[in-house]
Amino acid sequence: MSWTITTPNVAVEPFNPHEISEVLYDFDGPKIFVTIDSDRLMRFWYESLDDRITKTVRYLVTTTTESQIQMLKSGKRTVHDLLKQPWLWAVDCSYSMDPQNAWVIDEINDVPPDYRPKQDATLFLEHMPLLSYRLVGKGLREGEVPASVIAKAVTGPTSALKRLLEAVMPNESSGRPEESFRRSYDLPAVRFAFNSFEVSFSAPAEEKLESAKGELVVYGNGTSKLKDAFAWLTNPSKHEEPEAYVLQALKELAPPAHGQIESVELRGQLIGNFQQVLISRSDRKTITQALGKKKTDEEQLMQVTGVIRELDKDHRRFTLRNRPDCTEDLICIFTEEHYDDVIEHFANDALISATGRYKTSKNLFEVGDIGLSFTINVDSPKPLLS
Repeated sequence: MSWTITTPNVAVEPFNPHEISEVLYDFDGPKIFVTIDSDRLMRFWYESLDDRITKTVRYLVTTTTESQIQMLKSGKRTVHDLLKQPWLWAVDCSYSMDPQNAWVIDEINDVPPDYRPKQDATLFLEHMPLLSYRLVGKGLREGEVPASVIAKAVTGPTSALKRLLEAVMPNESSGRPEESFRRSYDLPAVRFAFNSFEVSFSAPAEEKLESAKGELVVYGNGTSKLKDAFAWLTNPSKHEEPEAYVLQALKELAPPAHGQIESVELRGQLIGNFQQVLISRSDRKTITQALGKKKTDEEQLMQVTGVIRELDKDHRRFTLRNRPDCTEDLICIFTEEHYDDVIEHFANDALISATGRYKTSKNLFEVGDIGLSFTINVDSPKPLLS
């Protein structure tokens, strides 16, 4: 055995894999399986090493439950998750499945990397998350993750994917997104891991992505643009600079310039199976500089003032009128975050002030913040920031 264990031996009698309850992965014999002993204790077995010279197989073994096995089989837990338990053993068995030696292992990280499963390894390839977003920084460990880091882990991927899909599917993103479009970027979070801190998102169920036209939302165009952007970020001199909306998506994913998060790692089907992308703070600077050079009037950050006169609750959009020194009405779209405020301002006929992004191509104002206006300011025809 090339992996030497230095902890004391324990009795092998409790470990008898002859009575396998269920084989979860088989390749020239059971590699991952479950046993249940006479006391109905369920154990999870993972093949760590096959020594063909000594004809011995070393397994990592831990206790488990039926619910944990079902979560593993559905893709909501990884193989690593099941082995990260308070009780973990290494058990050597002969090719005839007779236990020969057993040891207590303090934790899964004490097992050399080559002999334990990767942290994101699912039981089946199709269960690989659509996207895993890991935030790396000093002190990010279980029980010590600030709420701001958790918020970044959720809003970063959601905002980035929304920007991409808005650009490649413009008909779906006017006003309040259709439910199918919203689900295409507001992904189910299926797994959290303290690894610094990581969130894994799965793809929505296909029936929830169907639009009114009966067409499925396709990630292909957006993710293709994103992959090209990663290549540019790695070697800007050899790849074409991405479009502004792709750069904006990259910026959403990048770590903040200051704070505890130092870099981010992305994996999953949107990135490419078994691939990993790292974005650092220096990359964020590159992205920001490229955005600053873009001469585009597609989006402007503006402040507007007026009264909400027409409100469409279903599509989360309203018409802003009575704008000081402006005769044109302005169509505004808003998110769930501002829903209650918009309803209240509409009911009170209040003069409000809102900041957000004006999309010139769609003639829409996307509300970023909204509140009462206590002084009447003339709307500026120029953006506050470019």
